[in-house]
Amino acid sequence: MKGSWHEFLDGRMEGAEVYYIKAQDKEFKEIKDGIKQFEVLKNDINYQVGDTLIIEELNQQKKQTGAWIPMQIIYKMNDPNYLKKGFIILGMKEIRV
Repeated sequence: MKGSWHEFLDGRMEGAEVYYIKAQDKEFKEIKDGIKQFEVLKNDINYQVGDTLIIEELNQQKKQTGAWIPMQIIYKMNDPNYLKKGFIILGMKEIRV
């Protein structure tokens, strides 16, 4: 998606937080195509189901391209029996605008 994500955020869920995540172009395409529907992240932010992730594309030179995808967190796993300490898995789905 191109354009301003500021306009998109005006209509988001009340009380939900917004977080910005960078993705290399290959990973970005997998998210855009619906192949990758999760993120493995450090558990250093209080992510919650219902929050919004703005995935911003980086090119090979690690520069932002201006493309972005709004994703909603629909699942959160932080079970130490399955994950390395300090990490979480977030399930996500694209927010259609």
